[in-house]
Amino acid sequence: MKLGLTVSILVVCAMTGAEEPKPRSIKALLVDKTSRPVIDGKLSDDCWQQAEGAGGFWSADGSRQMKRSASVRIAHDEEHIYVAFRLPIEDENDYRRAEIYLDPFREHQREFGLSEDLTRKFWFRRDPRIFRFSTDRKNRQASHMVGVPWYAVPWVCVTTASTGEGRNFWTAECSIPMASVAYFEFAKGDEDSWTNTWGINFGHGDTRWIADFDQKKQTIPLRKYNARVDADGYPLKYGLLTGLDFDSTPYRWYYLLDANSGEPKIGPRVIGDVQIVLSMNNFTDKRCKLTVKARAIQEDGTTHGSPYTATSDYDIHAIGKGGVHWGYGSLTLPVTEPGNQTVLLTVVDQETGRELSHRPVLIDPIEVGYGLWDRSFYMTESEARLTLHVDASVKVGASVSCALRRKGEKKLLRSDTVTWAAYDEGEPKVAQTVFPLESLAFGDYVVTCTVAGQEGHPFDVLLRKLPYKPGAVQYTDYGVFLRDGKPFFPTGFFYVKNDLRAKLDFRREYADAGFTSFMLEWMGPAGFIETSRTMSEFDVFPIMGMQKFGYEVTQWDERGDYSWDSLLNGRLPMVRKAVSMVTSKAQENIFAWMTRDEPNENMYNMVKAYHDIIHELDPYHPTWIPFAQSELFPAYRYAVDSPGPYVYPNFPGGDISIAGERTAKAAREMPGQPVVPVIQTFVPIDYAKGKPFEHLRQPNRTELRCMAFHAIVNGASGFTFFSYFHGGPQKEVYPQTWLDVKELVGHLRSLTPVILSPPLKDIGVQTSDGHKRIQARLYRHDGSLYAIAVNHEELELRDVEFALQSSSSVPEVQQARVLFENRKITAKRGLWRDDFDKFGVHIYALDVKK
Repeated sequence: MKLGLTVSILVVCAMTGAEEPKPRSIKALLVDKTSRPVIDGKLSDDCWQQAEGAGGFWSADGSRQMKRSASVRIAHDEEHIYVAFRLPIEDENDYRRAEIYLDPFREHQREFGLSEDLTRKFWFRRDPRIFRFSTDRKNRQASHMVGVPWYAVPWVCVTTASTGEGRNFWTAECSIPMASVAYFEFAKGDEDSWTNTWGINFGHGDTRWIADFDQKKQTIPLRKYNARVDADGYPLKYGLLTGLDFDSTPYRWYYLLDANSGEPKIGPRVIGDVQIVLSMNNFTDKRCKLTVKARAIQEDGTTHGSPYTATSDYDIHAIGKGGVHWGYGSLTLPVTEPGNQTVLLTVVDQETGRELSHRPVLIDPIEVGYGLWDRSFYMTESEARLTLHVDASVKVGASVSCALRRKGEKKLLRSDTVTWAAYDEGEPKVAQTVFPLESLAFGDYVVTCTVAGQEGHPFDVLLRKLPYKPGAVQYTDYGVFLRDGKPFFPTGFFYVKNDLRAKLDFRREYADAGFTSFMLEWMGPAGFIETSRTMSEFDVFPIMGMQKFGYEVTQWDERGDYSWDSLLNGRLPMVRKAVSMVTSKAQENIFAWMTRDEPNENMYNMVKAYHDIIHELDPYHPTWIPFAQSELFPAYRYAVDSPGPYVYPNFPGGDISIAGERTAKAAREMPGQPVVPVIQTFVPIDYAKGKPFEHLRQPNRTELRCMAFHAIVNGASGFTFFSYFHGGPQKEVYPQTWLDVKELVGHLRSLTPVILSPPLKDIGVQTSDGHKRIQARLYRHDGSLYAIAVNHEELELRDVEFALQSSSSVPEVQQARVLFENRKITAKRGLWRDDFDKFGVHIYALDVKK
């Protein structure tokens, strides 16, 4: 049986003496379940006798054709590409690799060849999607993709060797799942597809089926390939794999991965529950119920013995079928080891169990812990306090060493070794150290933290010391803004700038009500400068909507140009220019910068670049992003200073508890960063009719206060309200809502010193229902205690009991004064009781026994 394969290969070799046809091709044989090969390395299956053979390998430089050449045959079915190799052995030390190069999208034929394509969207790959599968006669297997050396996907290969007179060859029989090369990328009006012809090449050591050079020593122009392709050893020329006959539509799944840079990459992360945020787009032409599973990829490229498996289920309509064509989910992986890790994501059809797509993802890197400074940057402070956090799952010694250096330099400026605070088994470890600042010059520094027991995985914490500037906005390690060193609670509206610009009386009313900020959007830099200066006279400071700079940014959005070229050569230079102009003229009048509204997984590159530009040109003011998808918080942790979860329950009947849940999630997953939610004050518009939905209304006073205070007790450090102008000026169109918001903001202004006070660790407040319906938080300011209690359900609650709790002595409450309600509650034995209406909020000033 093997002889037939050998003879047919010799015929092919003989024919290659003439000049090769261009392009050279090989036809795949279609097989079914009964005729597909058994992957045992023996090549004795009938299909290999029927499949077209190809041999006549050349030296890579095209200078000669090999006398003893590798030969290959290909078959396929609906789910796999099958490859059979017969390869010569020169001597006992000959372990040259057999390689298969697949180009299913024929990107070698595109206008850009193998070069980086900057016309692609910046969440797609700039490099071509060409895959390499390789093995040697010891069956040491590997899989890669251009530019991604860690790209390991499932495939099967078995090798055999035969040595002796006339038998010095080895064979390899391979099965490559279609799912392992289903790297589809979609854009509106631009859909990838597989045809019955793919690009292909084969290699054996330094020989190739198609050489980079033709017989005239000509190769493709240098501009057609990039250095990465060449350096990684991929061929620069490809032939064609023809005769493919299968239905490609089941494989058309497009991944939206958090922090996807075209080469899927998530990070950085910290040991613990590592979350992968993943949306799936369905381009299969039918509705699918599927499961996405994640498995750790081992060092040998397999997922056998994976230390964790996580799954997420989806039910997704197909695009163009009148329904939703995407599904949203996330997977949480219990990662307990530091360093780079790769994860294999697999899309599985729930109905058939068929694997439709494999996608490796690099989590880069997993760090042992993280550190938080007590200020986001320093100016006139005399010292910097660093708090180090390590997850409970990390096995550590008793101490951690901290080494301070100027960024980019090796000289050690200061070192310190600190021990962990006392902790219970299974609890996170915390340590603190202090660095004097007076002797440090202005600039950027790095503290390298090495945890005992984890010496191979140190992590860095950046420290920045800046010259003093008025109007500087810092934030603390418990997520509170400081403006000119004083606690600052931002409150302001979206889409209020036109009324603020045009009406002096309204500016006064806005400031007198207690608003401290507003969103400045849809203007050029000159307008930003003028408006921010005008409002600074009223101690109202804007969030600068850099996403909505006039022509500087919106020109690309308006024409839908999200290409790499527009990002690198258009958006970023223009943003840099505009930010520089605003900063040079109005830096002291700014509160923060909004870098993007509602980013998704694929906008990470742009948002992180904007954030870095801000930190370079205006390091004195933070960045802020409103998030529609709260699952993205951990992914964007290092691309924004302050997250703003959207709180849009829609009324009546909306779930107000999302205000606290999303705020708490942001505070938990972006530790130390101020959370400024976006609170709903509008009626959604039915754009088909051009008016608000008739069955919806504005939030009433009770609902508005419940949203705000439920967010506050869960860690909110400010608010923006959406929006002042939504169908008309709120003061005129929805006057009651305007009055309700003004009242709320006035109360927040009077409570600012309380709600921005450092969190209490030694004392708290508990309720008789165990926080099931009532959520309460205790505060201490100027030696006095305050409690905010929120009923976040549409349910009346009577006779709710409150008590202070502490690990030490508990102050005895004698009286609870209910602020803004003009009433008092007498406590009994330190307990006080109160009633709550639906969505009720009570704020207590506690008088305790001296």
